Amino acid sequence: MSTRCGPYKIVVLHCGKFDFAEVEIDAPVHLIGPNNVGKTSLIALLQFLYLSDQDQMRFSRDMAETRRYYFPEKYSYALFECLTPTGFQVVGVRGLGPVRQHDFERFVCSGRIDLADYLDDERRMREPEESYARLVVKGFKRLDPKHLRAALTGVGDGRDVFLGLVPARHSTTYDRFRKVFGNILRLSHIRQDELKHLLLDIYSNEFQQREIDLARHYAAGFEQVRRDSHEVQELKLL
Repeated sequence: MSTRCGPYKIVVLHCGKFDFAEVEIDAPVHLIGPNNVGKTSLIALLQFLYLSDQDQMRFSRDMAETRRYYFPEKYSYALFECLTPTGFQVVGVRGLGPVRQHDFERFVCSGRIDLADYLDDERRMREPEESYARLVVKGFKRLDPKHLRAALTGVGDGRDVFLGLVPARHSTTYDRFRKVFGNILRLSHIRQDELKHLLLDIYSNEFQQREIDLARHYAAGFEQVRRDSHEVQELKLL
């Protein structure tokens, strides 16, 4: 088994197109199937793990419709089992139901995913309060966006939670990661000029200048080449 830090498994319950799905991602995975079965939406779920704020996420729908799609009810979960520097931890995302405009909350607990925390003996969904009570012994904590970001990077107040999935030396590292990660998910749709500006933004602090003015820097050399070319043409006519 690989010992790299990162997500190892995704489990979704009443989330998106799935009543139940479990995908191990500790190694490269190929999702094969006809159109409109949920392959892309399953991959896009990773944004709920890595991106702290909703306005940083990009989906094919607007955010209100996206929340309604992924989290139609209060029993909707997306669970990410991750190997971290402190061992396995589960980052969970739970829908808050239509009364809360299908918003969601995130939480973390130690260990690996145990479906018994969410399903009873008859495979029916437990009430969220019952599930959370079972998770308390595993260090259950809710994470708001700023705490998730700190837990991912180790920079800031992570409420004593350290995931270390985005190692960072300073706060700007996460902003760079966010830009790259968000665009990796939509590479088939990104334009050449968007990719160029993305790379410039990511490495802006390492560039002494963002543009090369060929006319200004190479005008003298270009003029010399032009004169030499003109002289060569005149010699050919002799």
